[in-house]
Amino acid sequence: MTPTETIDHEYAFEIAGSAVRFGAGVTREIGSDLADLGATKVLVMSDPTVSRLPPVQTVLESLESSGIAFALFDRVRVEPTDESFRDAIAFAGRDTYDAFVAVGGYMARLQCCESIVAERHLERRE
Repeated sequence: MTPTETIDHEYAFEIAGSAVRFGAGVTREIGSDLADLGATKVLVMSDPTVSRLPPVQTVLESLESSGIAFALFDRVRVEPTDESFRDAIAFAGRDTYDAFVAVGGYMARLQCCESIVAERHLERRE
């Protein structure tokens, strides 16, 4: 095709995805990122071991320095049971959170997602 020829139709595509950051110090940015999104109360979910390690402490410090209230659920189980999922869901249902942060591996993310779904879509029982 030459520059003077016209195209009868055009093709376009878009690749959209989540923002992913890698590098030293990016965990410290979570508080300002959530503040930019308008978050005021965050539920941080992790397991008992990871919750004592620097990544969780960095997240909590970042939230605090950004003026964001938070609660820490540190009972995520590596081998979850129905009871552990109910525990996470009950914890999430005790308050209203506008953001959830999972720190750790797959189970932290999974129980965080389950808690979001339950907190948003199931009736709260007093």
